[in-house]
Order: sequence, then structure tokens, then C-alpha cells
Amino acid sequence: MLGIFRIDGPLYNFGSWIYRFFFLSFLWTVFSLPVCTIGAATTALFYVTHKWVAGEDTLIWGSFWKSFKENFRQATVIWIILGVLIYIIFINIQVAGFFGELSKMVYYLQLVALIELCMTAIYVFPLVARHHVTVFGGLRAAFFMANRHLVTTIMVVLGIVGLYSISQYVGAILLFAISLYGYWTSRLVLPVFRRYEPDEADKED
Repeated sequence: MLGIFRIDGPLYNFGSWIYRFFFLSFLWTVFSLPVCTIGAATTALFYVTHKWVAGEDTLIWGSFWKSFKENFRQATVIWIILGVLIYIIFINIQVAGFFGELSKMVYYLQLVALIELCMTAIYVFPLVARHHVTVFGGLRAAFFMANRHLVTTIMVVLGIVGLYSISQYVGAILLFAISLYGYWTSRLVLPVFRRYEPDEADKED
């Protein structure tokens, strides 16, 4: 019975993971406050959760800051591109009714484009966190993987829906939501990434 209170016991391990998820979510929130840095903060978050999934005992702050600095340019440009495209699509959806007989076609085409952008966003930041990629190379690879591995993409989306549903009843989950999303996504997309990379190409060190 007393074993659960040991420093290597289940209670300590549970508390340690609660702290890790909270601290990582806190870092993501702080570094995302300027809004334009959300892409870099999300990439840094995935850099940490990739290491957790790989079983590495990494320093959260050190790993987060390392990735934030190294991937700032690519991640920020990608975030801006996605944000601008999504904004344009929302505008197009709002004005779709002005196209008369073509309005339904325009609406559905924009909806498909929006879904594709969201699917690409699921993969692109974890990909940037793992590999040195160009902006358009990362977007192209993310788009390809999101569609080729549709089951994995759907599983990630279900995780988002699950977190949102739980948050409606347990508000405290919002303190950990973004890092839980990162961990869930990392567990799903890392096996996909490994199918396209030789061992020595792994970005993580």
C-alpha cells in the first residue's frame, strides 16, 4: 500500500505527468500570445511530445525553447500562409450566394478546400518539429500524408472532438488540452513519418 507513495511509485508518476502536460500547455499559451507565433509555439510543443512518445526524459523548457528558435522562420511563415488561406476561404463561403446558380458549387468547393487545409495543418507542424524542411516542402508533404493516411488523420480529429467533449463537463481539462492534443497526435503521426524516412534522417538528437 505504501508503495504508491514512493518516488518511483504510480502516484508520483501520475503527478509528474500532470505537471508535464500543464507546464507544456502553459508554455504554448505564453509563446502563442502574439498570435503570429502560434506556428512556432505549436512546432515547439510537438518537438517535446515527440520526445515523450519516443520515451525520452527531456527537459521541457530546454527542448521547447530550442525548437522555437530553430524552427521559428519556417513555422511562422507556414502559420501565416495557412491563416491567410483559411481567412480567404471563409470570405468566399460568406459571399458564395452571390454566384447565383454556381453558388452551391462554389460553397462546396470552398468547404473541401477548408477541410484540406485543416488536414494539412494537422501534419505540417509535427513534421517541421521532426525534420528540417522548407516551407512549401513541408506543406506539400503534410498535404500528401494527410490524404494518403486518412485513417490516421480521422483518428487525430476524433481526439480533438474527444477533448472538446470532455471539456464541456470537466473544464479543468483546458489547462492540459493543447499538450494532450500534441501527445495524442504525436503518437499517431510519428509512425507515419517513420515510413518515409531513413533512420539517420531523424531530426531529433
